[in-house]
Amino acid sequence: MSKKKKHHKKKPDNRLYHIADSDVLINILVPDNESLRIKCKDYLENYGRLYRGAITVVTLGEVAKKICSVKDAQVRNAIFILLGKLITEQKIAILQINEKDAEKALEFHQADYKPHIPELLSLARAVREKANVFMTADKRLYDSAIRTYVKDKHGILIQMIS
Repeated sequence: MSKKKKHHKKKPDNRLYHIADSDVLINILVPDNESLRIKCKDYLENYGRLYRGAITVVTLGEVAKKICSVKDAQVRNAIFILLGKLITEQKIAILQINEKDAEKALEFHQADYKPHIPELLSLARAVREKANVFMTADKRLYDSAIRTYVKDKHGILIQMIS
């Protein structure tokens, strides 16, 4: 007699879904402001526990570019290792960008030219992911018309760590 395998339904993940902008990671890894570094670090430590967390490949590229600007090779290598640990330990998903995201980013850009295209690509992916929050430490993005536009049209809150 063969045994039937029991299929366990995966419980839905009811945690809020946050997608972080590059400046959140940059302020942890290559900080200019110690107070902001601590706030960003505290926030990111909740990824995987309080929130489902993700970044986009665009975000990862911006972070890598900033790390590459560090002159001291030993320090730069240590920062790259720390980045890998953060992604792994906090269970941060890394999301791809596609053509629909690029089209949505263009829509956002037409609504307000202030934010940079990389931020808008990540924000567009947050829309596609149906994220609850897009977290940034970028005052320019937070103060832009995009914040209201995205909240009203897509229900995503752009929140700022300051």
